[in-house]
Amino acid sequence: EADMSLTEEEARLLVSLGERLKAAMDAEAGDEPELEDEAPEAPEEEEMPEMEDDEPAKAYGMEESQEDLVNEVLKRVTKRLVAENNELINRNEQLLKIIDSSKTFLSKDTLKYHQQYKYISGRIQKNQYSSINNFLNINLGKSDHISKEMAVINSKGIIGITEYVSNHYTRVQSILNQNSSISAKLKNNSNHMGNLKWNGKDYNIVQLEGLPRQAKVEKGDTIITSGNSAIFPEGILIGTAINVIGTQTSVNKVVNIQLFNDMSDLKNIYVITNFDKIEIRNIELNADE
Repeated sequence: EADMSLTEEEARLLVSLGERLKAAMDAEAGDEPELEDEAPEAPEEEEMPEMEDDEPAKAYGMEESQEDLVNEVLKRVTKRLVAENNELINRNEQLLKIIDSSKTFLSKDTLKYHQQYKYISGRIQKNQYSSINNFLNINLGKSDHISKEMAVINSKGIIGITEYVSNHYTRVQSILNQNSSISAKLKNNSNHMGNLKWNGKDYNIVQLEGLPRQAKVEKGDTIITSGNSAIFPEGILIGTAINVIGTQTSVNKVVNIQLFNDMSDLKNIYVITNFDKIEIRNIELNADE
């Protein structure tokens, strides 16, 4: 990335230009301008020239070299602000994707809606990632309305599922656990689903198994939760496809997935409450009868 930092001289000239602009505004308002001691005083017989849009430095009596430098400073500041604004937009967009993809609003009228999910923020107290069956401890429990089989995520994607809950703490079964199996799918490829598992090797790489033969997977494809359960909402990020083990048309093909999360560096989390979980489970049980 290009270096957008300002030199000491550029910063000084930018401050000087700001002081001159303020002085001009004060003069137009009929107030006495207050300049610092080191700022040069304008001759009494000269009126403050009007600043043209394309000549901010020249309008205030600067040398031509200073004019070029100030204009360059303004360009750098503008570029920096645009870059910072874009970064904020991108971060906001990532959060919106998680929130928007994880809330269903069923309009009954213009004033009412049905909220299916709620997010409860917490922190990880202990994180395992080097065993075959890994667990995490979080600082939320029954007193925070946490119960068994609730999704645990952060801003980058899935982490695990709540398992054992005490009053103030909860043990979470990590996705880095050979007993873990989460329904997942390709983000940009219809509704082909598979099971997300872990082979116990690399803690930042998981596997997607059981995809139908019709599902075509390309390197770099984004993998998300399918929503085919009462635990994880649809659209929670998981990672990107690295490669496919087996042929594309094989019923036994396995997709290696690079997680968006660094599972060795986790702290802030969200636990997701699904208000409709009991209703969904009851429907599924009745359908099986």
